[in-house]
Amino acid sequence: MSVLRSVKAAWEQLRSKIRYWKDDLYYSRYEDDLQSVGLQGPQLDLKLQGLSSAWERFKSRGTARLLRNLLGWVNAILGSLAKVIPGVEALKELKEAIERLITADET
Repeated sequence: MSVLRSVKAAWEQLRSKIRYWKDDLYYSRYEDDLQSVGLQGPQLDLKLQGLSSAWERFKSRGTARLLRNLLGWVNAILGSLAKVIPGVEALKELKEAIERLITADET
């Protein structure tokens, strides 16, 4: 199986779970935990602003360096979510695998 197919297959396996994680967040099952990992209030605002800014820069110029920056912001959020919501660690690990693939492709 090619690397791209492996990434797609891993993504498809996780994609269906995102709806459940989103529902958990929407219904505030983890409100206190989210506060403790910096995913509420000003700390969340900072992370979302950084993510949004990184996305806009990547979208307009599309360089590998900007993609790594964007994935770094994604990591800040996923790392926190993974501490609170069971299963999110798998999504974080997929993102990290993609980062390693990008780095390997650049050498």
